[in-house]
Amino acid sequence: MIRTFTIIPALFGITALIISACSSGGGGNSGSSENLVGPITDLQGIWTTGCRGNGPYSKETLVFSGSSFTTQEINYYDSACENEEWKTNVTGSSVSVGDLFIFDDNTAGYQFSFKLQTIEYMPLSEDDVQFLNEETYCGVENWQKNVAVDLINKDCSNITKNTQLLSAFKLVDGRLYLGMSSPTAYPTSVLDTAYTKQ
Repeated sequence: MIRTFTIIPALFGITALIISACSSGGGGNSGSSENLVGPITDLQGIWTTGCRGNGPYSKETLVFSGSSFTTQEINYYDSACENEEWKTNVTGSSVSVGDLFIFDDNTAGYQFSFKLQTIEYMPLSEDDVQFLNEETYCGVENWQKNVAVDLINKDCSNITKNTQLLSAFKLVDGRLYLGMSSPTAYPTSVLDTAYTKQ
């Protein structure tokens, strides 16, 4: 199968910047939390998905704090999301939310940008460690279980630190939906993945 990492996840379940390998198995609303104004305040807090997918299965957690965020996606072997396979952690900074935007489906949301800081990959199973080492995945040798590696500037990624990515979001009945991130253009729609605030 093809292993892909979509940043915010997949950056959120969010990015069109795909890191993959063949596998066998506008308004500058940024700043500290003390001076946030406008729609960026709606993003603040912890957002999660339930267990989802059809193999691999995954859960995602997205945390916005001020003008920064972290996102974690854990992938599982099973549909109950109990047996972990691998994990990705993505961090971003300088989140800036623009004006109200009308998507292709005539719903409203907001465009936003951020600067990518890290994309960490951590194998959580011996099977994944074996695959990664057999493939010298991303040009990295000696992968180890439960040890994270930042994939920025590695062989499998054309993304560099501080790359500005463009995305979008909308809130529907208390659920957050994100668009695919791109370095070249804002998305005009959002993904189906729903994040619920904790």
